[in-house]
Amino acid sequence: MKFFFCGGSNLTVSDRRNIILEEELFPNIVAKFFNAEYINVAKVASSNKRTIRKIFYEYDMKDYDLIFIDFTPYYRTEFYDNKEKKWFQISPLAYCNTSHKEFRKVYYEEIYNTEYGHYNEKIEYNIITKYLNALGVNYSTMLSGFGTSDWKKVDKSKILQTDYYTIDYPTKDLHLSLEGHQKIAQDIIKKYENILQR
Repeated sequence: MKFFFCGGSNLTVSDRRNIILEEELFPNIVAKFFNAEYINVAKVASSNKRTIRKIFYEYDMKDYDLIFIDFTPYYRTEFYDNKEKKWFQISPLAYCNTSHKEFRKVYYEEIYNTEYGHYNEKIEYNIITKYLNALGVNYSTMLSGFGTSDWKKVDKSKILQTDYYTIDYPTKDLHLSLEGHQKIAQDIIKKYENILQR
């Protein structure tokens, strides 16, 4: 049995703001329960566009028995640097960016706006979920970014309809805490225990 995890926040990987050992992260807890192999290609502060690139072009989703996608904040994106021959993730938050500061400044001051970000998010969400539906694979999604620091006041009826929301779990600095990882692992296991054969 093989599981696949991808996303753009420390929900699926640890980061410098909320250091948690790999074995304590929910992907490892879930995979261990089902005695499954797993690959975790999540990257802190990355975009939904990166997730699309991973599941469409770099991995075959039909190879996995369970797929978990963490939707990241709508204002993040990525671009390909032809000189460096690599992809870069960008965000308006300074701590998320250690390079390409001039590009980021122009993009967020002169090109990007919130309306654009929200429509992009809906497009990315539909691309990912409709693709996985078409494949007929087992998958779950989580929304980790709402573009606000006061997540508890978010009206979930007005945002993307996913299986899990960060605001429903214990957090530390707006990221899942150790207890949060344990609780979401329990929820995923409960959902799939009778679907996946151990």
